[in-house]
Amino acid sequence: SALPCTLHMGVQKAEGTMFVVSNEKVLDGGLYSRMWCTWDVFCAIENRIEIAVHPLTGTVEHLFGTDGREKFQPELGRCGNPALPPTEDESRIRHAIANGVGWDAIRKKVLDVSRYTTEVGRIDVDEHIKIGAKGIKLLLEAVAADNIPVETLDLQGNSIGHSGAEALATALQQNETITKLMLDGNGIGDLGAQALAEALQRNSTIATLNLAGNGIGDLSAQALAAALRQNESITKLELYRNSIGDLGARALAEALQHNSTVATLDLQYNSIGDLGVQALKDVAAKKKAEGVLFELTL
Repeated sequence: SALPCTLHMGVQKAEGTMFVVSNEKVLDGGLYSRMWCTWDVFCAIENRIEIAVHPLTGTVEHLFGTDGREKFQPELGRCGNPALPPTEDESRIRHAIANGVGWDAIRKKVLDVSRYTTEVGRIDVDEHIKIGAKGIKLLLEAVAADNIPVETLDLQGNSIGHSGAEALATALQQNETITKLMLDGNGIGDLGAQALAEALQRNSTIATLNLAGNGIGDLSAQALAAALRQNESITKLELYRNSIGDLGARALAEALQHNSTVATLDLQYNSIGDLGVQALKDVAAKKKAEGVLFELTL
């Protein structure tokens, strides 16, 4: 009597990961599609498919209902308009679960795999998910299609690579809501960092940018320096654990002489020599003498 394990509307598959996108309206404490999402999540787990539950609208309600995560009851979900009687598909799902693993097991499994942060305006992808380049492209497409006002995008440790960074850079050239972008440990390299630097010359909303641990060197630092000459929104730039040397450090130091918004720069654990260190310390001292708040970490 169980239904076959198939992917339904709102479910996208990329790089072996099934993204359950719950973007229906919340009505009377339940979702039109929440029962389908619950069933798909369970089927994926049973078939050992790695999954990530992702409420794109950024609220707990869009996956767990109006009672929130702690009081989540999958049996309250529906496969259609909650004002109408259950459909045949819904009845079959309920029968299969009730006479199989049970609702408590379903609830535990769904809660175990819902790793995305669900604060309003924030998307936080757990580093264990490894969303990858294809995953970030799908995510960006969904955000753009639904015109979702994301303010914080945290993709730390998700292996998006230079291809994913380039896709993100393209989106940032038109995005007007993201203020905090966390890309620590994504292997974007110089190609990805340079693409992002070019986007920053047009973007006017990002205030915090974390590019730590991405294998970026002097070419990327020089590109970022060029961006800082034009960008007036970035206040915090984190570049620690990279491969930036004297050339990149001196380029950043020179750019900071013409930039009045960057207040925090972290360059710990790079390959900066005496010349680069001195150039950065000189600009920090100059800003301090001028009464400008500036924190430099080397």
